[in-house]
Amino acid sequence: MQLMILTIHHAYFPDGIEENIVGVGTNIKDKVSSVLDNYINTTFLPIIASLSNRHNPEFNFSVIADEGKEVLWHTTLGNVRLQGEWIDQNQNESFFEIVKDKIKNRLSSDKINWLKVYVSKRADGTIIGECLLNNIPWEEVWADLKKYAESWEMKSDFKA
Repeated sequence: MQLMILTIHHAYFPDGIEENIVGVGTNIKDKVSSVLDNYINTTFLPIIASLSNRHNPEFNFSVIADEGKEVLWHTTLGNVRLQGEWIDQNQNESFFEIVKDKIKNRLSSDKINWLKVYVSKRADGTIIGECLLNNIPWEEVWADLKKYAESWEMKSDFKA
């Protein structure tokens, strides 16, 4: 079961934050529960943290705006959901390291900018996924993420 969830805040993200989440399970109740658990833990909690100005200062960075004024960005990382057999569980920081230098020049002046990353690799080496910044595909960073996924050792049929 796949559900599309659109979270809208009229002041901060009027076009919404779009999530397409697949629910897994053997019956409809389990599938819906799976979607809700995934959404709450990977999307909703970072939104609430951002709206509440809660963040980890370790991930802050500054950008010089067009007017020459320094703007401090507070980054909130969502929980990473891993599937497959992983040796290293710190994928959140790895993904952030890949995007952090490039995102500085792409942020809008909105209070909240939204980055979504999905990367998966099959045993045959096929890599699929997406990188969206404010719901818009970001191909340059997707290429970097895909290159990173090429380095993953495969101990099972699938990793995401």
